Amino acid sequence: MVFNRHCVANSGQAGYEVLYNYFGGYRAPSYQVGTRDPGGTTLEIHHDTFVPTLHMGQHGNNDPDSHVTIRGVPDDVADIHHNWFYNPKEPMAPPEGDRAIIQIDDTDDWDHATEWRNVTFSNNHYGSDEPADSNVGAPVDGYANEDALKGVYEDFDRGYPLADYSGATHLFDTTSTTYEGDKALVNDGGDYGSAVSLTGLREYPSRGDEVHRRFDNASDDNFVGFHFFAQSETDSPDGYSVGISNSGAWCMWLESDAGFERIASQDLPSSEQIDGWYRAEIWTDDTTVYADLYDDSTDELLASIQADDATFSSGGIGFRSAGNGEVWDFVY
Repeated sequence: MVFNRHCVANSGQAGYEVLYNYFGGYRAPSYQVGTRDPGGTTLEIHHDTFVPTLHMGQHGNNDPDSHVTIRGVPDDVADIHHNWFYNPKEPMAPPEGDRAIIQIDDTDDWDHATEWRNVTFSNNHYGSDEPADSNVGAPVDGYANEDALKGVYEDFDRGYPLADYSGATHLFDTTSTTYEGDKALVNDGGDYGSAVSLTGLREYPSRGDEVHRRFDNASDDNFVGFHFFAQSETDSPDGYSVGISNSGAWCMWLESDAGFERIASQDLPSSEQIDGWYRAEIWTDDTTVYADLYDDSTDELLASIQADDATFSSGGIGFRSAGNGEVWDFVY
């Protein structure tokens, strides 16, 4: 679940059990789990992972802010245990604001309770560092098969993946035309633009890593690119990018304070323009950036470029194209 307001809540008259959920993204309109006044009956909240710490919108832009908010006093108990809260602020006695777990007495004024009443919490982990206890948090970190997806930077299969991106995101959407899974990213907005992420994903690349991505450029003359080591969530961030230019070349660009520069390229004969998925393989060492382009269906190497440059060593990822239906999927 990503970018939801009150993913789990009730009217304050009933109970629930919340377990094995991954609340993703880094920002949300409000807390993820809670109850309204008078506080519900029996609330069991356990073995979940809560990622969003930034609250946006009508409740302000607070970071960090609460993941679980109990409004009122449960008839029985709100038992909160074995959860992974990215908010590093543990609940206090008496309850204080902006903690991972809070209790509210007066829902009109949002006054914090003066003491914990029928709310218990134990064996939770607070902070974005991985818990030492494997029995804390959602069992598979929100993915259907964690072993199969270790190292995945982006597969777009969560609820609203664009919540983790900024830039010209109004040009982008998800599509069911995928390389793998249920969703892929598409720019069908009719204009050049980038969607860039620096926070919110499982992992981001750094020097020494190898990154693969699949893309379909929708037509031989469409520009389609991929940002890596991006330094900001802007439409055209500093960092590196690779892609197929609209003149049919496999290119690498460097954008920095010094300007925008093509630092490597290799022409692609028109016969090498494929109707289907490309695979780009990008890797770095201490001094050089490499990028190979393959026909993913045949595993044929179409182009191989490299540039001696060490300007950037880590950063975010992003996607840029001409806005004519170009698709990306499964970046790992």
